[in-house]
Amino acid sequence: MKTLEYKGKSYLLDDYDFLVDYEQWDEDFARGLAPELYITGGLTIKHWEVIHFIRDEFRKSGECPLIYQTCKANG
Repeated sequence: MKTLEYKGKSYLLDDYDFLVDYEQWDEDFARGLAPELYITGGLTIKHWEVIHFIRDEFRKSGECPLIYQTCKANG
C-alpha cells in the first residue's frame, strides 16, 4: 500500500491506487491523484461530471458503473 499526500492530508491507497477508505474521498483527493494519472493542467468540468457520475452510481448500487454506462450518461 502507499499513501498520497495532498494539501497536508494523507490518503491511504491500495495496490491499485484506490482509496482504502471510501469515506475518505474528497475533491482534493481527485485533484491530488490527477497528476499521478497523467492528467495535467487540472481537472476540467467534464472530468468532474464523470467523477461525480461514477461516485453517485456507486453510492446508489454499491458497484462501479460500466464504462459503457458512464460514457452513455456523459456523452
